[in-house]
Amino acid sequence: MTLGGWVFLVSVSLPLVACAQAGAYTIKDSGAAFPFPNPGLLPNIIAWLDNTHVAVNGELIDPQRSKQLAGDSSAREQGLYVWDTSTSTVTRHTKLEHQTSLCRYNDVLSFLQKGIIITWKPGQPQEKRPLPHPFWFNPFSCRYYDSPPLWVVQGRYTTPLLEEHGYLALEPVGNDVPSEKQKFRKMLYLPGNTNGIELALPGGLAIGALTYAPFRNAYLIPSDRYRDPATNQVEQSTSWPKGKPFPVWWLTPDGTVTEEVLAYHQFMSRASSRGFLPVKGGVFAWSHASVSLTNTGDAGGYLFRDGTVHKLIAGFLHSPVVSPDGCGVAFVHDPHDTKVPNERADRITVKVIDFCDGGIHE
Repeated sequence: MTLGGWVFLVSVSLPLVACAQAGAYTIKDSGAAFPFPNPGLLPNIIAWLDNTHVAVNGELIDPQRSKQLAGDSSAREQGLYVWDTSTSTVTRHTKLEHQTSLCRYNDVLSFLQKGIIITWKPGQPQEKRPLPHPFWFNPFSCRYYDSPPLWVVQGRYTTPLLEEHGYLALEPVGNDVPSEKQKFRKMLYLPGNTNGIELALPGGLAIGALTYAPFRNAYLIPSDRYRDPATNQVEQSTSWPKGKPFPVWWLTPDGTVTEEVLAYHQFMSRASSRGFLPVKGGVFAWSHASVSLTNTGDAGGYLFRDGTVHKLIAGFLHSPVVSPDGCGVAFVHDPHDTKVPNERADRITVKVIDFCDGGIHE
């Protein structure tokens, strides 16, 4: 069976119909229940194969039988499933079993399977090689290295970018003895260039939590802690002061940095898990700022666009990932409305929000 160039061996296929509106943006529900014990502890369980197919690594429950399956793990089908968002079908892919660390770049899917690195491009055979020890991994290009790549520099904290874009590094300012008050500058090192470019990014900003947006050829770097513009003091807490705008920065491969200020929302003032992802025409954010086991509070997904912020969906969003064209974000959605997770197992599903269907978009 071939879907958009992806070849599948089919053992399970579920026809699914679920589509709802949140504001002006379409939310597609796969209808396939993936009741992970704790999705937040299982990174890299979702990957876009292209702009319409979503790969999910997990256990699927037939919604029609879910009430009888509580606590019966043997009735759950473990594997990698592919959801075709254009036809609303979920298909089990029998060629990819017991895989971890799903990663996709330039139409190539890579993953680990029992200590083997497997890369796969549509229309071509799989390539396999043993996972080296030690190894280095670039999450942007999905490339594994068996020797230190250029972005591994002794005595420096570095973050890889796509290989053609180089890497980021924190370097101490001056020759002072390192201390808690040591100042650092953020540098971009382009491939083949030993002279770095100092970036116009504020001090105290973590550079590890950045995301690449291929649809605008830029990296999104969100704030991690509040920095007082008058005193330059950085708050130690991850909670955000009420009413204060939230800055993010866009970094292009040539070193240009552009600041964008997001509207404040009260979920930012909770010291809870949150994240920011680039989408077409805006920034998508998720928050786990719940009130209790049954009250989601401000937990959910938000869209920042044109100086405004809108809550699109309530609940816990796990492993969110953006489609290559920036039009969709896929995630495991847990409504988080019962004390016992098994009571909502059939409603923990994979969903997609479409930012290019409805609303104002590019």
